Amino acid sequence: MKDKFKLFGLAVLVTAIVFSFAACKDSDSDPTSLRKAGLYAKAPGGINGNDTPIDVSSQTGDNIIAKAVAYANASSGTGGRFTLLLDTNESTGPITLTKDALEFNIKGLDSTRTITLTSDGSLFTVNTNGHLILWDKITLRGRNNNSDSLIYVQQGKLTMKAGSTITGNDVSLSSGSGGGVQVANSQSTFEMEGGTISGNTATDGGGGGVYVMGTGGNRGTFNVNPPAGKGNISSNTATAMPKQVAKDTGDNGGIIGGSGIGSGDYNGW
Repeated sequence: MKDKFKLFGLAVLVTAIVFSFAACKDSDSDPTSLRKAGLYAKAPGGINGNDTPIDVSSQTGDNIIAKAVAYANASSGTGGRFTLLLDTNESTGPITLTKDALEFNIKGLDSTRTITLTSDGSLFTVNTNGHLILWDKITLRGRNNNSDSLIYVQQGKLTMKAGSTITGNDVSLSSGSGGGVQVANSQSTFEMEGGTISGNTATDGGGGGVYVMGTGGNRGTFNVNPPAGKGNISSNTATAMPKQVAKDTGDNGGIIGGSGIGSGDYNGW
């Protein structure tokens, strides 16, 4: 009988060890598992539960997003990689990535977190060869009668990952093309690897979802390269065709390409 109890206890112990090891593996594979909200000087996958967020309380801004970007913009040297993990919804005015070659990642914790634009302008402007990456569980929400696209890629790069969303922006001025995203020129690229762009409006042009500029050979680029079933551009409105994704036309117009063009994942073009 004692031997049976010993064997039973050993089996329980082995099961517990296996379960703990599996949990650790799951934690390692999920960039947000056990992580704390805040700003980190690394990519999302490099953050673990033992890391302490950077103290950005002294930075300019009235919310964690503005303070985090201010810290990243002011960091030393060229480039740099930062990740902001959010565990609450946030509201903010327009924000610009100004540091040369800065990579700034935004990712939600636990459930979807929404960043809402509170005043006129682009929620994010990507400049000076910066790179804004939107990960899963992040929604960017615009405003009615806005003057600009929700994201303006002026000189840099925007990447959308599966689980990110751009929505709710109504561009009402005469230059109102690109309710969701506008890609400005030859030094600007938008890579859509997944996510959703919907519910945006361009009231004086095409591309309620995305507009790609291009004049005189200075051509912006929009590439759609999603895993199957991981993205959607639909339910955007515009006063001109095409209503979902549009570009400056002609030989020097904007560039639209990628494996997702014309696929069922990106409908309504």
